Amino acid sequence: MRYILSIIILSGLMVPTLCAQQSAQLSVIKDNSIVIYPGEEKINAGKQNQIRIKGNQHLVALSFDTAPLKGKKVKSATLICYQGDKKIDHVTISTIQSDWDEYKSCALTSGMQDKSGWGEEGSRFPSVTDGNSFSLVCQSPSEIKNGAYHWQVAPDLINACALGASYGLAIHESSADYSRNPTIFSREEKKKEPYLMVTFADEEPPPGKPEIIKVSDNGDPDSVRLVIKAPSQGFAYEVKVNGKDLPRWNIPFVDPVTTQLIPIRDMDLKPGEPLDISISTISRTGAKTAPLTTTATFPKFEKIPAAKMPKPARSAATAPILGIIPLEDKCDASGKPVGDVPDGYLKGNEVFDGETIHLAAARGEVVGFQALVTGKDRITVKCEIPDIRTEMYQALYVETPNGKIPDPLVPFKELQLSENIPTPICVDVHVPFEFSKQSVKGNLSLSNGVNIPIELKIRDFAIPMEASFACEMNSYGLPDSVKSYYQLQEIAYDHRAYCNILPYSHNTAAPGARKCNMDMVKADGKRMNEKLFNDIKPGARHIWWDDFTEVFGPYLSGQHFKNAARGPIPAPGFYLPFHESWPLNVRGFFDGNPDAYEAFKKSPMYVRTYMDAIRDFIKDAKVAGWIRTGFQIYLNNKGKLDDLKLSPWVLDEPSSFWDYRALAYYSDLTRQSNVGENPLPIKFRIDISRPEFERGQLYKKADLWVVNLEAFKNYHRVLFDRVERTGEEIWTYGSSNNVEDSNHFIQAWLLESYLGGAKGIVPWQTIARGKGAMEKGDQLAIFLLLEEAGQEPAVHHSMRLKAFRRAQQDIEYLELLRKKLNLSPGQLSAFVNSYIMLGGELVKKSDDDAGTLKFGYVSPENFRRMRESAADLITNAK
Repeated sequence: MRYILSIIILSGLMVPTLCAQQSAQLSVIKDNSIVIYPGEEKINAGKQNQIRIKGNQHLVALSFDTAPLKGKKVKSATLICYQGDKKIDHVTISTIQSDWDEYKSCALTSGMQDKSGWGEEGSRFPSVTDGNSFSLVCQSPSEIKNGAYHWQVAPDLINACALGASYGLAIHESSADYSRNPTIFSREEKKKEPYLMVTFADEEPPPGKPEIIKVSDNGDPDSVRLVIKAPSQGFAYEVKVNGKDLPRWNIPFVDPVTTQLIPIRDMDLKPGEPLDISISTISRTGAKTAPLTTTATFPKFEKIPAAKMPKPARSAATAPILGIIPLEDKCDASGKPVGDVPDGYLKGNEVFDGETIHLAAARGEVVGFQALVTGKDRITVKCEIPDIRTEMYQALYVETPNGKIPDPLVPFKELQLSENIPTPICVDVHVPFEFSKQSVKGNLSLSNGVNIPIELKIRDFAIPMEASFACEMNSYGLPDSVKSYYQLQEIAYDHRAYCNILPYSHNTAAPGARKCNMDMVKADGKRMNEKLFNDIKPGARHIWWDDFTEVFGPYLSGQHFKNAARGPIPAPGFYLPFHESWPLNVRGFFDGNPDAYEAFKKSPMYVRTYMDAIRDFIKDAKVAGWIRTGFQIYLNNKGKLDDLKLSPWVLDEPSSFWDYRALAYYSDLTRQSNVGENPLPIKFRIDISRPEFERGQLYKKADLWVVNLEAFKNYHRVLFDRVERTGEEIWTYGSSNNVEDSNHFIQAWLLESYLGGAKGIVPWQTIARGKGAMEKGDQLAIFLLLEEAGQEPAVHHSMRLKAFRRAQQDIEYLELLRKKLNLSPGQLSAFVNSYIMLGGELVKKSDDDAGTLKFGYVSPENFRRMRESAADLITNAK
C-alpha cells in the first residue's frame, strides 16, 4: 500500500505521520475569472493574483492536476479557495465541457479553437457550464475556515475531470448583488492558491454497454443524433466519429436505462460523407467497455429552388390619387415613405399598378391596402367587394423624432382632406374561409369622383382558423370595463392575435396589499366583487369564481366568437391569477430563507391553500368546458429578499440562483396540483432573459419559456438542446418598433423567431391608456385604450398591428409549405433567406430593456416575393 505524508496538529506541535492513501490534495493548474458583463467580455484575468466571483458577471474557471485520481473513484471533494474581498455565501459549482487556455480564454472564446467560441462557434462561456452542454452541476454553501472558503463539491464533478470527460470547474456566485466585488486568490498568489481535497471510495462496478437504437437526422447538418439506450451501470461515454473524438460538449453522461440522444456535430463533416460511429461506456475509475459501432451517412442538405417571381406590373394610366401602398408601409406627413422602397413606389407596388388595386389572398386570410388621398374636399369613402367584408380606418399622424408619422387607426364617416398632407385610409379585406370564387372585382370610390377598381385573386388553399404561431399582445392591469376588455380581444382576434393582460401588480406581497385586480365594470353596470375574490383565508379549499366565470367565460371557451370569421376559438393564452401572493400574500408566511423549498416548512397552510385553490379552479374549469383554453400560470413579480413590501425573489427575468430555485418550487406546487388522468392544459410559464444561468434548477419545470431576443440569439443552441431533451415551448419577447421606424421590422422579428424554432412572440407591453398616444408616437401603443369618466370607452389600434397580422399569415404560408414538402428547419430557413435578409441588430435602451430588433434592409418587395413563391409551391408542388 502506498502512503503519503500528512501533517496533524497535536498540542501545538506539528508532527509528521503516515496514513493510508485514502485522500489526495489536487493542485490548481489553471484559473481565470470569466467576465460576462457587456463590453468587458474580452477581458482575460489569467495572470491576476485575485480573481473576481460576482453574480452573473464574473464566473471563475479552475482546472486541477487530476493525475493522483487515475484509477480511483472520488467519494468526497472539498474545494478550498482563499477569501479575498467581501464575502460569498453560496455558489454553484459545475463542470466545464470545453478545454480552455488560461491566458487566452474570455467570455467569448476558450482560446483553444481556431474560431471564437466555447465549443460551438460563436458560443459563450456559460454555454458549456452551469448545466448546459451536458455539464454536471452542484450547489454549495460557503464555509469559511482560516480565511478560506471550503465548498463541498459533488464527487462526480471531480470524477468527470479525472476521466477527461470535463475540463475543470466553474464557480458561480448564487447572489445577484452587484454592489460589491467578491474575490478569491488565484494560483499566482503563492501559499494562497486554490486546491481540492478529495477522498476515495470503494471500487466501482464495471460499466455496461449501451444499446444503439439508431442514427437519425432530419436532413440538416446539425440534426444528426446517435440514439442509444443507456446501460444500468456506467458514468460517461467515449464517442468517436470516423476515428475522431466527438467533442465533449456534445456527449451526455450516463442516465441509466433511459433513451439518450447524442448530437453528432461540430466535426467539420462533409455532405454525403460516410460515418463510422463508435461508443464505449466508461466507469468512474476509467474502466471502458469494448466499443459498439454503427454506420450512417452525413446528410446532404438540399435547398428548395427559389423561384424568381416577376415584379408587379405597372399600368401606363395613372389614377387621380397620390398613391396606394400595402398596409404594412407608411409615409410621413410630406408623403415620403418610411423605410427602404424604390422610386415611384406610391404608384407601383404589390397592391397598386397605378390604375388598379391588385390583391391576392388565401381563403381565411385578411389582406388590404392603404390609400393616400389629398385635396380640398370633405369626402366619404366606400370600399365594396361582393360577398367580402371590408373595414376602413383613418390613420392619424403623431409626433415622432422624425416628424409626423401615421400610427393610430380610427373609424370614420367623413374625411376632411388636405392639399399638403396626405390622408391615409387603411382598408382591411376579410376573405371568408368558405369563399368559393377564384377571383372577384370591387371598387374603391371617393365622393369627390375618384374611383379605383379592385381585383382580388383567391388562392387555391386556406390558412388555418387557429393560429399556428402565437402573437400574444401582453399588458398589465385589466381595463376599467368588461366592454373594453372584449373590444381589445375582438380587435386582436381579427388580427390573428390575442391580448393577455396580467391581473396583478408588483406590489401584492405584503399582508393587506391588493392581491389581484378584478374589479371591471360588468354589462349590468356593477363592478366585479374584487373583495370577495381576494378574501381567501389560510386553509380555504374553495375560491369565489362566480364573477370570474361570468366575465371571462365567453372568451375562455371561445363562444364570444362563435359567429366571427374564424369561429369559436378558445382563448389561446390567458394569465390565471395564481402567483406567490395569490391566493395568500407571500410575506405573511415566508420565514426569510432564500431557498423557497425551505422557506415555508413552518407554514404548510400557505402551500396547501395555493394547491387547493388550483385544484378548485381546475374542477370549475372542467365543468365549464374550458379544456382547450391556453391557461398560463406566470409569476411576474420582481422582488427583493429584504424588502417586506415585495416578493422575496425576482421571478420575472430571474437573476440569482434563489430566483430560479423559487420558480422551480412554484412549478412543483402547480404540477402537483394538476394531476390525474385528464389534467387541465395549464402551462407553467417563465419569462427569462438569462436562460444560460438557470444552473440546473429549471430542468423539466416549465412548459413555456418566453425568452428575450438577446438570449434567443446568444444562447440559441442552449435553448433548443433543452427543448430536445425536456420539451419546453420557446417564444421570444421584445418591443415593437418605434413609430418612426419601418413596420417591416415587426415582420422580420416574427420570421426570425419562427425560423429559429420559436412558437410565438410577445411584445412585452401593447396597451397605451389615455389620449397621449393619439398625439405623440408611443412605441408600446399597439392598442389605445380610452376610458374616461362619463364617456363611452373606446379602443383603437395601431397600423403596426397590421404588420403583426401580415407576418403571422406569412408564417401560416410557410407552415403549409413545410408540411406539404416535408421540409427541415434548415430548408425552410434557406428558402426564406433566399428572399429576405434577416439577422437583425438588437437595440437596447438599458440593460433591463427588452430590446427592439432593427434590420439593415427589409424590402416589402422581398416579403412579397417570398409569399408568392410559397403560395406557388403550396398550390403546384408535387
